[in-house]
Amino acid sequence: MPDCELIRYQAKLIKHELSDVDSLLSRVLQSEPDSIEMRAMAAVFQSVYNGVEIILIALLNSRGAETSSWHRRILRDSRDQEVITESEFDMLDQLMRFRHKFRHSYGFTLNWQMMKPLVPFLPLVEKIIDRILQSHCP
Repeated sequence: MPDCELIRYQAKLIKHELSDVDSLLSRVLQSEPDSIEMRAMAAVFQSVYNGVEIILIALLNSRGAETSSWHRRILRDSRDQEVITESEFDMLDQLMRFRHKFRHSYGFTLNWQMMKPLVPFLPLVEKIIDRILQSHCP
């Protein structure tokens, strides 16, 4: 049985994060963000992906899977064990790759053209989380 308390808690945090930045999401979809807004969006991508990864690890652990510290492996194992779909894997993989770049660079190097395609993923992450909750922690 998965650690549903942990999964629900992480889902709550992800939803809180998305709710807090709702106006920022709307603004950046209408016009190119300034440097501070880009840094804020990068932090949101990182926070949301971190929460998703914690949920995936909890689900994999409940299945007896060895969860390595390799982030891509966690995504692959989640896809292979049908915790996430192929399209969800592709989307989360893009968020994970961005998170890696963000964590290992300076804020002034952020590029909106690289970030903009990730913005529509955020509402989809909430749907993934809802599906996982419904399937694994009803």
